[in-house]
Amino acid sequence: MGFHFKQQISYLYNKIEKICCFVITYYMSMSLKLLLITTLVIHLYGCNQKHDIMEARDDDYLIIKIKDIEIKVEVAKSKDKRKMGLMFRNNLSKGTGMLFVYNSERTGGFWMKNMQFPLDIFFIDSNYKVVDIKRNFSPCFEEPCTGYRPTSTYQYVLEVNSGTASKHRINIGNSVTVN
Repeated sequence: MGFHFKQQISYLYNKIEKICCFVITYYMSMSLKLLLITTLVIHLYGCNQKHDIMEARDDDYLIIKIKDIEIKVEVAKSKDKRKMGLMFRNNLSKGTGMLFVYNSERTGGFWMKNMQFPLDIFFIDSNYKVVDIKRNFSPCFEEPCTGYRPTSTYQYVLEVNSGTASKHRINIGNSVTVN
């Protein structure tokens, strides 16, 4: 009877061990599945955001959100549209701006030639993070115009009315979303 008892205990121990392994594997599997699904959703959201911007055409309008502010932006994607930018316009309506879209990250500078009013300029990388800000950039009415070259590479540039960055406490590192 002692031998069978030990055999039964060993049998039960093996069964419990298998059940525990199954439960642990199952829940780890569920955790991994949840992690993979979460990662996929985040990735797809990011890709869709980039896709939406890259699909936009000149003169399309998008809604950009940084912190607590939503800005209706006019898209400037073609070389000619980016070159013209906001030159010769008298003003920007409150809550609006222009988004310059490039196909990849770059390092070039901006200037305020033929502008009629000062701007805040946000330089945004391919991960939708603000990487540099030029606050209260003044217009230039005669050459030579002083340019501004950001400290980091960027793929998007957002021009808005001067004072927007300070008023909404927008800083380097803030995330940008597109609705």
